[in-house]
Amino acid sequence: MHAVDGRVDGMFDPFELEAAWAESQPELPVWAEGVSFHMETLCAESFALMEGTMGVPVDPAWLDTRLRTVLLASPDTLFEDPVAAWSP
Repeated sequence: MHAVDGRVDGMFDPFELEAAWAESQPELPVWAEGVSFHMETLCAESFALMEGTMGVPVDPAWLDTRLRTVLLASPDTLFEDPVAAWSP
């Protein structure tokens, strides 16, 4: 999901680009343009997209380090209209 100023403006799952079960290829959002997604390197490309979008480098050590986390509620429970919660 991509949000600006607290509002979701898009959702994109790069896994769906090559998923055999997908009915059609998802539209690549503007904020994901310029990244070539390949199934064998999908995680690395997704992290590169996050870094570029947020402007914050993702430190690989975060994956092995215990960090403080916050469990967020599902958008289905946070919004009055659960369908709209997942839409831009």
